[in-house]
Formats: sequence, C-alpha cells, structure tokens
Amino acid sequence: ERFYSVPMSLEVAGQLHGVSAKVVRRLVELGLIAKHPQSSDAKILIRASEAIRMDIDKLRERAKNQRYV
Repeated sequence: ERFYSVPMSLEVAGQLHGVSAKVVRRLVELGLIAKHPQSSDAKILIRASEAIRMDIDKLRERAKNQRYV
C-alpha cells in the first residue's frame, strides 16, 4: 500500500508486465483496472500499487469473458 497514491503511466505498467500500453489501456477502458485520480482525458494513469499487484493473464481472461457475455 506504500505506492497507493503514486501514479503510473500505462507504458510503465505495460513494461512491468511485458505487454504493450495498448493492452493496459484496453483493460482500463473495460473497467478491470481503475484510473488514478490524477488521470486526464489526454493521459491515463493507474495506481502503482495496483500495477504491481495485478495479474495480467487473469485480467486478459476476464476481458475476454466480459466481451462475449
């Protein structure tokens, strides 16, 4: 929880998990990852604590299931 208020860009979060920023952006748009309060229309940010804990494979699976329901 030390990094709860720390904003992280989608690019950095993607690099952390070995995926592109586009994948992380899609997960944010689907509501599977919450936006950081400092996000703007031009720059989407997520909480660093969430980026560190997230399991990208599980989130991708949830995204697939969400799209087909």
